[in-house]
Amino acid sequence: MDHGQTLGGGRMERTVGLAGVFAICTGAMFSSGFFLLPGLAADETGPSIPLAYLAAGVLVLPALLSIAELSSAMPRAGGPYYFLARGLGPFAGTIGALAKYVQLLFKGAFAFVGVGAYLSLVVEVPIRPVAIGLVVVFTAVNLVGVGQTTRAEMALVAVLLALLGYLVFAGGVELLVTEQRLAERFDPPLPFGVQGFLSAVALVFVSYAGVGQVASVSEEVRDPSRSIPRGMLASLGVATVFYALGTFIMVALVAPVDLRDDPTPVATTVERFTVLPLPTLLVVVAALAAFASTGNAAILSAARYPLAMARDQLVWRRFAVLDRRSVPRTSVLTTGSILVITLLLFDIEGIAKLASAFLLLVFVGMCLVVMVFRESGVEEYSPGFRSPLYPWLQLLGIGIYTVLIFESGIQAIGLILALLLGGSLWYGTVVRHRVSRSGAVHRLFARLAERGERTPQEHGPWLSRLAGHPLDDVLGRAMLLDVEGDDGLDQVARQAADALADRVGGDRHELARQLQEAVRPWASPVDAGVAISPVLLRGIEQAEMVLIRVEGGIEVDDRRIEGFIFVVDDERSSARLLDLVSQLTAATHQSGFGRAWRQAQDAQGLGRALAQDVRAVTIQLDGDRTELVGRRVADAALPAGSLVALIRRAGVTIVPDGDEYLEDGDQVTFLVEASAVDEVKEQVG
Repeated sequence: MDHGQTLGGGRMERTVGLAGVFAICTGAMFSSGFFLLPGLAADETGPSIPLAYLAAGVLVLPALLSIAELSSAMPRAGGPYYFLARGLGPFAGTIGALAKYVQLLFKGAFAFVGVGAYLSLVVEVPIRPVAIGLVVVFTAVNLVGVGQTTRAEMALVAVLLALLGYLVFAGGVELLVTEQRLAERFDPPLPFGVQGFLSAVALVFVSYAGVGQVASVSEEVRDPSRSIPRGMLASLGVATVFYALGTFIMVALVAPVDLRDDPTPVATTVERFTVLPLPTLLVVVAALAAFASTGNAAILSAARYPLAMARDQLVWRRFAVLDRRSVPRTSVLTTGSILVITLLLFDIEGIAKLASAFLLLVFVGMCLVVMVFRESGVEEYSPGFRSPLYPWLQLLGIGIYTVLIFESGIQAIGLILALLLGGSLWYGTVVRHRVSRSGAVHRLFARLAERGERTPQEHGPWLSRLAGHPLDDVLGRAMLLDVEGDDGLDQVARQAADALADRVGGDRHELARQLQEAVRPWASPVDAGVAISPVLLRGIEQAEMVLIRVEGGIEVDDRRIEGFIFVVDDERSSARLLDLVSQLTAATHQSGFGRAWRQAQDAQGLGRALAQDVRAVTIQLDGDRTELVGRRVADAALPAGSLVALIRRAGVTIVPDGDEYLEDGDQVTFLVEASAVDEVKEQVG
C-alpha cells in the first residue's frame, strides 16, 4: 500500500475556521442564484422575484438550523449522508447521499454553464466546452487539498462581495436620482397567481443550497460547534440581503417582460445605470468569481459523499483512500468526470429545477433526523448547538419542503422517484449484506416498545448506548491474528496498530504506544487470560477491533496473558467504548469462554464465543438493604459469570478494578448471565 495514503476512516485535518465556513457557504450561493436564476424566476412569477427570494431565505431556516445542530454533534465528512445513515439507518443514508450528491452535481454544472453565458458578453465562446474546461481546472484545484481550496474560495468570495456591494449601491443611487415608475414595474405583483409564485420559490430555493454545504466538510472544521452555526447564519443573512436588494433593483430598472428567460439579468440591469455606470467587463468578472466559487465549492463538497459512503462499505472502498494531503483523490476525480457528463446531458433550466428538488428532499431528511435523534434518547448525541423552537420548526420545514418538491415539476419528481428506485435496488442487492448498522430510529422504536414492559434499570442483551454500533457489528469487522509468545507486548501492540491503522489511519507508532499503555490499567484476565485494551482516538468513523491470540502467552505485570482484545473508538464516544469494554469483559468471564477462545478458527468464531446472553442490570446500592456496601469489588459474592462493570458515583463514572470499594448510594451496573438476573437482584437487595 502507498505509504502516503490511509484507508477508510483516515483522519482528515481540521484546517477550516469561521472565515472558511462563511466563504464555503457564501461562495456556494452567489452564482446561479443571482446571475442566472432571476431571469428564469421572472418567467414563473413576474415582478414578485424579490418576494420569492425572501420567502426562500426564510423557509431555509428549519433545514439550516437542523444541519447546524447535526454538524456540531457529528462533524464528519459527508455531512447529510452521515446524519441520515446514523439517524435513519444505512438505507436512508444511501438514498440521502445519492440525492445530495446529484444535487451538488446539478448545482456545480449550473454554475459552470453560467461562466460561459457571461463570458460570451465580452468574447465569443462556446458555453459547454468552456464549462467542461472549468470542471477540469477546479477538479485539479481540489486535488491540492482542502486548506488550499478554502483559501481560494475566500479570495473568490471577497472579490464577489465587493463587486456585488457596488452593484447594489449603484443601483440604489440610480433609483433615487432618476425617475422610475416603480408602481408600474411591480403591478400586478403576482401575474401568474400563487401557483406561479410557489413555483418560483421552489426554483430559487437552490440559491440557498450552499448555506448547508459546509456540513459535508465539517470533519475539517476547527471548533465545529461554534464555527458552523455562526458561519452558516452569517452567510444566510448576507445572501438574503443581497438577493432581495439585487432582484428589487433588477425589477425596478428592467421591465419584467424583458427579464423573462434572460440568461444574463445582471448585465442587462447594469446597462440601465446612468449615474454610476459599471463596465460590462466588471460585471463579467463578478459573475466569473461567483460561478467559479460555486463550482469549486460544489466539487469540494460532492467529493466527500463517496468518501463517507465508502467508509461505511456502501460503495467501492477506494473512494475512502486519502492521499498525503488528506484528499480523497479517487472521489474528486470521479466527481469531476460525472460533472462533465451532466453538462452534456441537461439544459440550463432543467438543471436548476432538478437541483432545487433534490435539495428539498435532503432538507426534509435533515429535519426528520434531528427529531429522531432528540426523541431516541441516544446519550452520545450531544450537539454543541441546538436548534431553537424544536420540534415545531422541524415539522414546519418537513411540510413546506414537501409542498415545494411537488411544485418543482413532473421531471424533477420523476427523477427523484428514479433515484429512490435505483438506490433501493443498489441497497437491496449490494449494500444490505455488507452492513448490519442500524440508525437511531431503531433506538427510538425500542424505547417506545419498552415502555411499560421493563423497569428503567434493566436493559436487553448487549446494552449499547449509541445506536448503530452494537458489539456484534464491531465483531463482524474484527480482525484475528495469531502470534508467537516470545514476541513480547511491544511487538503484539505493533501488530495490532498495523492492522488498525489500515482502517482508521493515523501514526502507527503512536497508535502502538497507546495500545500498549492501555493494556496495563484495563487488563484483568481470569480463566481465559484475555486482556482488553481500549483506546480513544480522534476523528474515526466507527469502533474497530483486533483480536490477538498469543501462543504460550506473555507476562504483563506478573500476569500470564494468552490473548488481547484491542478496541478503538472516537474520542467523542467514550461512553460507547465503556459499554463495549463492559460487554467484552462480561463475555470473557463466562464459563467455557477460554476453551472457545483457544479453539476458534477465525474472528467470527471468536465473535460467537463473545456473544453470550448477558444483560446489564443497574441498581443503586442501599446500605440498609445489601451487604455489598463497604466491600471490595473482588469480594462481592456474585453468581458465576457475573461482574461489576461500572460504578456511577457523585456524577463520575468509574470502571472498577478488584480493589475498588463499593459505597452507599453507588449506582452500580452489573453484567449478568440472563439466567442469573433475578438472583443478582435478590442478592443486591
